[in-house]
Amino acid sequence: MNEEQRRLLDKKEILSVYEIMGEFLDAVNITFKDILPKNYSDIFDWYLNAMPDKKNKTIIHGELDLINVEPLRNWVTAQKINGLKLRSSKFGKDALIEPQRLIRPLCSILDLDFRTKNELDSKVNPGKLTVPQIKKQLYESYKDNKQFPRTSKDGIKREWVKAHIRQKLDKEKTLTSEEELYLFSLPKSFVITRKEYVHLSIVNCLTSNLDDFYENIF
Repeated sequence: MNEEQRRLLDKKEILSVYEIMGEFLDAVNITFKDILPKNYSDIFDWYLNAMPDKKNKTIIHGELDLINVEPLRNWVTAQKINGLKLRSSKFGKDALIEPQRLIRPLCSILDLDFRTKNELDSKVNPGKLTVPQIKKQLYESYKDNKQFPRTSKDGIKREWVKAHIRQKLDKEKTLTSEEELYLFSLPKSFVITRKEYVHLSIVNCLTSNLDDFYENIF
């Protein structure tokens, strides 16, 4: 190819990558939207601006059954993955069935730590408490909370706990040890942890290119 042909091809490929990146960012944001604290507009806003306090690293709690991975499932094709240089055995055939096979490599790309209940169990539950024991311990911790429902119906209590913890997460309030243990005990629970010092190359890429992506794509 001559210089002009290469230049035209470069323009075409760059446009293709921008289109793919736009779809990718949109799918990622939809997937993480419901588990982000309300202070952040999207996962990249959280990535760049969430600041860990002195005691805890910044953490996002979620449940694999409750996140919307359909946009990512629709996005994952060999052509698109290759276009963004995301070649990885982690994007296997079961990535379209098992949500963590989609979420885990995405977190790896952003230099985030992703762990499921099984990976965290020995660390957060050293006493090897059973789920009923964990739940009983949590309910007892709310004995002085006047809003906690005084009822024998466990379903009502669990719904209150779910809403109460979600409210604290949305406001980035520190959870009690009983609340954290309860979240980790849920069968499909996972956590995404942002490191204290985020990867400089990713920050530079996001801050310099995100505005261009959205201006050209959306």
